[in-house]
This record gives sequence, C-alpha cells and structure tokens, in this order.
Amino acid sequence: MVPLFKQIAKSVSSSHFQVAERALSYWNNDNIVSLIEENHDTLIPILFPSFYRISREHWNQTIVALVGNVLKIFMEMNTNLCNQLAEKHKVERQRERKREKEREELWKKLEQLRMSGSGDTPGPPNIDSKTSSAITNNAFTNVHQLGVNVTKR
Repeated sequence: MVPLFKQIAKSVSSSHFQVAERALSYWNNDNIVSLIEENHDTLIPILFPSFYRISREHWNQTIVALVGNVLKIFMEMNTNLCNQLAEKHKVERQRERKREKEREELWKKLEQLRMSGSGDTPGPPNIDSKTSSAITNNAFTNVHQLGVNVTKR
C-alpha cells in the first residue's frame, strides 16, 4: 500500500498536468478515500509534502484547485497531523533557502577572490609542458586500462 501511495504522490507532482490530474482522480473513488481514512496516520505523511508543495508551486490552476480539495479532505481526517506536517515543510523549506543563500554567497566570495587575483588562493601548480604531457599520457593509459574508448586531441 505504501509504494502505491508513494507513486501517486510522484504522479501528482508531475509537471504534466494530465498525469497529475489522472492521479488526483483517485479522490473521486470512495474506496480510495476510505482506505486513506483508515490508514491516515501512515498515508497522509507520504502524500502531504507533495500536495502542500504543489498547492503553492504548480503552474496549472486546475491542479492547484484539485490539490486544495484533497488537502481539505486531509485536514478533515486529521487536522493536528496536517498542521505538524505543514510546519515541518516550512522549516525544511527555510533550511533549504538558507543553504542556497549560503552557497550563493560562497560562490560570490570565490568569484571576488578570482577577480582580485589574490595570491593567497590556491590554484593549479605551474607545470612545464614535459610534466603536463606525462600526466596526460598517464591519464589516457589509465582510462584505456579501464576499457573506456577515448580519443586524444
């Protein structure tokens, strides 16, 4: 049952609206809704993150509306669980944004160091043409030993 609902969550997350729409049509089936109600403690945590993200980010407004209806059903089943999952998603999203911002700042610093030509930054060692040729030949030998077909330029 869990793998099925993981696949449904993936399908609903599809950027192709017909795939998402077809997956959301399961909520028109009373047997599926009953199955989710009976196992909501297991299934809502699988489905909720994808649905929550889609409700805010999907390009197709029909899909957003359908997902909103499903989220309402989830809230009726277990409000506390949905609130916990929403809060967890927000915290994870904030953490993700913070990491992305730190990564961007690091790249900016690296670019500034590169542009300033600072001698303190490590760079490739000065290699004469004879050493460079030896390294290249050794690399091609190792690659060919692995059975990879590579042509020299």
